[in-house]
Amino acid sequence: MSSSSMTQDDAPDNSSNATNSVPLSVATQAFRHIRYVWVILFLLGLSFNLITAFTSAIWFDESYSIALAHHSLADIWRIGSADVHPVLYYWMLHGVVTLFGQNPIICRLFSVAGLAACAALGWIFVRRDIGYKTCLGYTFIVLFSPWALAESVDIRMYSWAAFFVMFTFLMCSRIARHVLNDTQEDIPLQWWIGAFVGAIACAYMHYFSCLAAALCLLFVLIALIAGHAARPKTPYIKRQFICFGVGLIICILAYMPWLHVLFAQVSHVRQGFWISLTFPDTFLDIALFPAFNETIESLVSGGNGLIWQVVCLSALSAFVAACLAALVLAGRNACMPLFRRGEGQKFSHIKQILIKSVFVLVSPSVAAGFVYIGTIVISLIISLSISPVLMARYLFVAIGPFAIMISTIFVRARRPFVVSVGIASLSVLALCSQINSAIAAYDPLNERAIAYYREVTQTEDGHLPVVVGVNVYSDIQPAGILAVKVPEVSITLDNTYVYPKGDYDAYEAFSPALTISDERRPGALEDYQGKFVCVTNGTKEDPIFEGYPGTAVDYAATSYNASGIMESESFYIPYKSLKLTITVMER
Repeated sequence: MSSSSMTQDDAPDNSSNATNSVPLSVATQAFRHIRYVWVILFLLGLSFNLITAFTSAIWFDESYSIALAHHSLADIWRIGSADVHPVLYYWMLHGVVTLFGQNPIICRLFSVAGLAACAALGWIFVRRDIGYKTCLGYTFIVLFSPWALAESVDIRMYSWAAFFVMFTFLMCSRIARHVLNDTQEDIPLQWWIGAFVGAIACAYMHYFSCLAAALCLLFVLIALIAGHAARPKTPYIKRQFICFGVGLIICILAYMPWLHVLFAQVSHVRQGFWISLTFPDTFLDIALFPAFNETIESLVSGGNGLIWQVVCLSALSAFVAACLAALVLAGRNACMPLFRRGEGQKFSHIKQILIKSVFVLVSPSVAAGFVYIGTIVISLIISLSISPVLMARYLFVAIGPFAIMISTIFVRARRPFVVSVGIASLSVLALCSQINSAIAAYDPLNERAIAYYREVTQTEDGHLPVVVGVNVYSDIQPAGILAVKVPEVSITLDNTYVYPKGDYDAYEAFSPALTISDERRPGALEDYQGKFVCVTNGTKEDPIFEGYPGTAVDYAATSYNASGIMESESFYIPYKSLKLTITVMER
């Protein structure tokens, strides 16, 4: 069975094999015009993502990325080990920060480059391996889905993790299909290298991308086993088993230095993690991925007014209906050939079904679903047995396989109206998400807190001391942002009041702008007299703890033995909806 026969509704591009002496068919000439459509789609999508890329506002996770990337490679490994993610992205960002400094816009453009690279795989590989239609659908989903618009400009690892997962998937898909073809030619070495190098990169990028890469390698193993069953004692299959085994050993050896960190992080997460698994919210987010990002969720809930709510609800309902209709139609069109007895086959009908089932499994659309859905299932099992880790944002690393899966479903549905509804509804959601994200990203309120902070900390001799740590896990969010945006002002994270035995090694990323007081000190301002600044998360009216009669500011004043509060201002940062309070006290 050839790869082209697996997707009869969408032909791979073989135009590069044509010679000048052989005229191209009318169909091939028509396909060649689609490359211009793809270029327009790619440039339009890239420009659409860049709309929100030029804001200097950052949220805590982005501040952590920038701060950690400023350290040496060795320190990134050491400090990052105390966090909950691998460190490859921070190493990559280190190169950007080294060349251009801690510029949020440059760092944001680096994330956009990751999504652009992921989308480019559509033309480079998807077009050749599956077909033009799936290539266009893949590129559209990767560039225009609401979650893509959010993560493409997020100074985090997700866009580059998506690239590595998709590259690994494409290499593994080629290998698996080649194994089951009738050809006896050895699999090209560059495919094996690409698959295992990509898998190693996935493992060091994010744990969800590590999981997705493992599933990619798993369906290669399944293809090898099926190939051996169909052609037992064939030297060709044995050689491919050897290649797979050697590559797998190299992957394991390459990951060995991080294994002890992985076990330590798992132990840390078992003690408590900020992610919660709630019903039905978590499962609704997963079911509506990638159309239902945080912005769309806010619009659907009515947070921005009735008009936005009605438009987004209508578009979301239309998109879900189109996906369900396409799934039913594609299933009807694709399932029956699986159970037809092949002519001239020497094995039983049951064995034929099993062999054909594996052929279906390694077809790009089904293999993509295997990787995407498998990632969800395994992460759900981990969430239920160890600690909640499943969230829609983490699934973005598998946006590529998802895009292949859903695009192929729409192609095989063979209903232009259903495809049109899917494209139109997702476009409306993308437009709604990007308009509201741009409004928040470029809101002048984003810089008010930074300007005020610079003003109140400035003195004739330098800067006032700044403390955070009334509630460490909460207050570190504004503190991290301020440490990156205003690095000349020193901040002391005092963990002695609420969590005297807390482990905050990961926050060393913000050094030297932010330092952590050790537990032997009774407080960050033990011997200090005069004015100082206290930063807390939330507004000045928010309670510090449930049941505590006063506010966070009151609690801070008592904790630091302040003789009085000179001024206190609360700020709302529309970008990622952050609230913080900056208070000037005296003791």
